[in-house]
Amino acid sequence: MKRLFFALTAWLVVALPAQAQDFEPYVGFGLGAFGVELKESPAFNQKNTVFGGYGKLGVDINDYVAAELRIGATGTGTTTYPPATFGTGIPVDIKLQSTYFLSYLAKLKLPVNPDLRFYGLLGGTTAKFKTTAAVLGAAASISKTKTGFSYGAGVEWRLDDQLTLGAEWAQYWTDVNLTNVDQARIWGAVGSLTTSF
Repeated sequence: MKRLFFALTAWLVVALPAQAQDFEPYVGFGLGAFGVELKESPAFNQKNTVFGGYGKLGVDINDYVAAELRIGATGTGTTTYPPATFGTGIPVDIKLQSTYFLSYLAKLKLPVNPDLRFYGLLGGTTAKFKTTAAVLGAAASISKTKTGFSYGAGVEWRLDDQLTLGAEWAQYWTDVNLTNVDQARIWGAVGSLTTSF
C-alpha cells in the first residue's frame, strides 16, 4: 500500500507541472448506500448495507486525469444473532460501522462527449472500523484503524459550466485484516454532486 501511495504521489508530482494550465479544482459530496462487512470464519460473516456519505476535494489535471481526496462516514448496521450463535444463552446484537474514512484517489477519465464521461478510481483508504456487541443493554466496542487498497468506477454528467451530477460504485476495502482472524470490507454505491471552479 505504501509503495502504491508513493508511486501515485511521484507520478502526480511529475505530471502536475506539465499540465498546470488545465487545472480545474472542484469540491462536492456523495450520498448513498454503503456496505460494512465483517468475516471471522465461515460461521460468522456479517454484511450490512447502511446510509453513508463523503465530502470530496479534487483537481482535474486535464481531460483524462484527476486527483481526489475524500472524507466520510457510514451509518451503523445491526444484526441480531440467536442465543446459540455465541453460546451466551441470550440474543446478541452485533453492530458494524466505519466512523470515518479518508480516501486518496487517482481518477482516470474517459470523455465520451463534452458533457459525459466515465471514470475509474485507484488509490487507498484509511478507515476506522467499529464493531459493537450488545447484550441485555450492555455493550462493548472495538475500533481498528487500517488502510486498504481502493478502486471503483463511475459516470458523470456535466449539467452546466460548474455543476456535475454523478453515480459510482467504489470498493474502499477488500478483506482488510483487523486482527489475525477478522477481515473487513467497505464499499459504496452513491450519487454525487460536484462544483468546479
